[in-house]
Amino acid sequence: MSLNPPSINYVIKDRLYIGNLTAAQSADSLSQNGITHILSVCPDYPSTSTNHLTIPVLDSEYENILIHLPKACDFIQHVLDQGGRVLVHCLMGISRSTAVVCAYRELYPLFRPQRSLSGSVRPFTVMRTRHMSPSAAVRFVKRCRPRAYPNYGFLRQLHAFADCQYDPTPANKTYISWKRSHDRRVTGFLQNVLDTATVIPDQLYLSSEFPTDVEEAEWLLLELGVTHVLSVSPGDISVPSSILPGIKHHHIEVGSAKDSLLIAMPDACRFIRHALKSAGVVLVYSSVESRACAFVCAYFMSYLRLSPKQALSRLENALPLFNATSSFTRNLTLFETCEYAPTSNHPCILKEWGIPSNITGTRSVTNKADMLDMNTNAVALSAAAASLLSETGFDMTAFGDALAHIQKTRSVAA
Repeated sequence: MSLNPPSINYVIKDRLYIGNLTAAQSADSLSQNGITHILSVCPDYPSTSTNHLTIPVLDSEYENILIHLPKACDFIQHVLDQGGRVLVHCLMGISRSTAVVCAYRELYPLFRPQRSLSGSVRPFTVMRTRHMSPSAAVRFVKRCRPRAYPNYGFLRQLHAFADCQYDPTPANKTYISWKRSHDRRVTGFLQNVLDTATVIPDQLYLSSEFPTDVEEAEWLLLELGVTHVLSVSPGDISVPSSILPGIKHHHIEVGSAKDSLLIAMPDACRFIRHALKSAGVVLVYSSVESRACAFVCAYFMSYLRLSPKQALSRLENALPLFNATSSFTRNLTLFETCEYAPTSNHPCILKEWGIPSNITGTRSVTNKADMLDMNTNAVALSAAAASLLSETGFDMTAFGDALAHIQKTRSVAA
């Protein structure tokens, strides 16, 4: 007997319900909802009568639930055709039962299944007129039961269910093809989950790999419970907000200038801080791992008041193989020196890297051509100054000697 309290929600009011094992074994829950039939999608509750069908599958991405879907859908439709009410459940009412209800939602319409003249249901005609994609079916069920969430392996099998024309059998070529590739695809997905480093459990994750497949990306974010994504170039993710309507996505473009990463740190820290304060879960992603790591360390420093060394140590607990370069540690040191508010014209940055090119009227001298340009400008400026000063009675001889000395010095340097 499960220790969880009974939990049950309707998918089609007064007809189709989804819930957990405790609800299925609770006489009160069954009576209150008028349940006449039970479909157990787990081995924990063997069939007890003709009104009870058990599909003994485990909640594993590798488990084959696909082969059982036609029988499960037929059972549900048979109950509804007779005016009964059916409860589909697994242990928690989250993954296996959701997969079955989604399969039914794909195959049959909600309220008016088409029938032949003899009265039998024609599932393929129904499928063509009321087809719903697996992801749309999951979203539909989640509106009824927010905790509903089939594992990634089951999601792929919902696609295979449609590809098999809703008739997967050991002789079906599409089914055979799915079986050959299923384990490999699931393993790739689970590897992506494992490669996502947990920096703060259930709060902050870091990754340099992100699925290019939209649905796989969606399920990765669901698997981790991510509500906020911070992406850093090169690694813009253009899909999270379209994948999950409630997700917050912020992208930071880091330029080629020496101080670009450093200048972007406060923006990244604010996004992470706001997300965590609102009980969100953040994924920081960049295909260049060191950039994502720099922003995570900056967050530790600015809001947890850790030193660069302490922040790096905390990061290395999550990423033991991360190797901080001298440039990486220099950025963190400057971030602390600038009191977590670096700007291009901050004295500490100017001292470290020179005058940046974006300060109006000034620029760094980088080569001989630049110096020659400066000499030319200086000559013109000297002539103008001499003309002006001659009108004031200034000692032009001394002034001319000083200018000559300046020009000579610049010529030698060039």
